[in-house]
Amino acid sequence: MLQTTSNLFYQGLLMIKLGLFGIKYSNRNFIQKESCGKNQFNSSFPTSLSAFLEHQGLKNVYLKLNESMKVYHSYISTKDFFE
Repeated sequence: MLQTTSNLFYQGLLMIKLGLFGIKYSNRNFIQKESCGKNQFNSSFPTSLSAFLEHQGLKNVYLKLNESMKVYHSYISTKDFFE
């Protein structure tokens, strides 16, 4: 049975801290409703998703415009995206 205290879950001797993938240091507690607001979650989730994709060996989908101003899909690695 899981017992909770704040954003920590205890299962036997195993302690799991909840958060977003790849984000070790944050001033936000993503278990609290206030941390999932528009201006807070919108900046953290894409970073976490990019870290997860990199970990899985996948690239991010990158939307671009061609000369005719038509949208097309491309791909970019997380490393290249954040450089």
